[in-house]
Amino acid sequence: MQSQEQFVTLREELAAIDEYLDIEVIRFGSRLSVKKSIAPDTLDVIVPSLLLQPLVENCIKHGFARKVGPGTITIRSKRERNVAIIEVEDDGLGISEERLAQALSVGIGLSNVNERMRVLYGAVGRFSLTGLPGKGACARVEIPIALAVKEKITA
Repeated sequence: MQSQEQFVTLREELAAIDEYLDIEVIRFGSRLSVKKSIAPDTLDVIVPSLLLQPLVENCIKHGFARKVGPGTITIRSKRERNVAIIEVEDDGLGISEERLAQALSVGIGLSNVNERMRVLYGAVGRFSLTGLPGKGACARVEIPIALAVKEKITA
């Protein structure tokens, strides 16, 4: 389990996700694969603790639980201008337009992430969900770098 801190580095958050995914890989076996494309300059970005876990859990619960055959979760991070972008994408069952319209307000996991982003970052932070039936889904978080970089302490 992660520490009780409200904010952690992306590096720490990814380590916690690795522990969670280790369990899910055992559960799903070779049906589940995980890919990461993490930009090194995003690893020290400060993110809300337990930000990614509900996004990954959503991929598994809604994308793969009923899917026949293998599936992949891809976690990406990059910096664009003054924003850290983190994406959690799956190639699972996807999401209909009707469900997409409700997804950020009805479900517990995604609505919590959406609300936390709104409260913590206001209009300068974003959380979005895209997807198509049969094509998977992608959750995208945009965190302003000015509010998200841990100062380095020098001795």
